[in-house]
Amino acid sequence: MNKPKYSKNIYRVGDTKMSAPYTLLRTDVGSTTVVLPLPVNLQSNMGADWQQEGVGKLAYLARQNKEAIEDLKEIRNYKDIQNILDNGLAKIIRGGNADVKAIYARSVNTSSKLGGTRISSNPRNEMLFNGMPFKTYSFNFNLVPYRKQDSEDIMETIRAIQKASAPAMRGEKMFMEYPNTWFIEFYAGDGLNGNKYIMKLNECACTSVNINYTPNNDTSNMHEDNAPMAVELGLEFSEIIIPTKETIEEGFNG
Repeated sequence: MNKPKYSKNIYRVGDTKMSAPYTLLRTDVGSTTVVLPLPVNLQSNMGADWQQEGVGKLAYLARQNKEAIEDLKEIRNYKDIQNILDNGLAKIIRGGNADVKAIYARSVNTSSKLGGTRISSNPRNEMLFNGMPFKTYSFNFNLVPYRKQDSEDIMETIRAIQKASAPAMRGEKMFMEYPNTWFIEFYAGDGLNGNKYIMKLNECACTSVNINYTPNNDTSNMHEDNAPMAVELGLEFSEIIIPTKETIEEGFNG
C-alpha cells in the first residue's frame, strides 16, 4: 500500500494510488493525519440568515409621511397616537378615499376576512439580515479493502478520526477538554498542490462520525477474520469561522 513520503501519520485506505485525487484531513494539534479518497458527494452550500419582519404602522408611516411623525412627538395619549396613525395611513391609501379608510378601520384588532370585502391590510414586511450561519459539510467515503492490510488500515483510520473528534476528561472527570478541530484539503494526484478547482475549507469541527459496516446490505460475505467487504464512512463538519467577503477573498470558498 502506497504512503505519501511527506508524513508518517497518514493512513492510506484501499488501493488508492498517489496519482488519484484524495482528501487530506489533519488535526489542529497532535499528529493525527488521515488520507481518504475524494468523497462521493463533494458538495458545498453557503446560506445567509434573512428573516421576514413586519416594520409596523409607525415605521411605514414614517417613510411615507414624515410630518405626521413629527406630530406624534408632542402627543402622550395612546388613543390620539392611534388616530393619527389610522388617519395618516388612510390618506396614503388611495389618496384618503373614505371607503378605504372605513375598511382599514374595521381591520384594526381583527383577523377576519374584513367582512367579505376580500381586502387585507398591508403587513408592511421587510427582509432583515440577521447574520451568516457556520457552513456545514456532509461527506461520505466508500472504503473497499482488497487485502487484509487494507481492512486493518480502515479500522485504524476510523479509530483515529473518532479519537481526535472526541473530548478528553480532565479534573477527576469534572471537565471535558475540547476535541481536536480539523483542516481538510482536497489534493490533485501529484500530492504537491491542492486542487484549485475544488472548494477550500476553513478550520472545521467534526460534528458526527457515522460508520456503516454493511453498506451493500449483504451480511453473508466477509473477508478474512470476518472483516467487512466494504465500509461506508460518513463525516459531518462545521466550519468554526463565519464566511465573509474577506474569508472568500482569502481563498476559503467552500
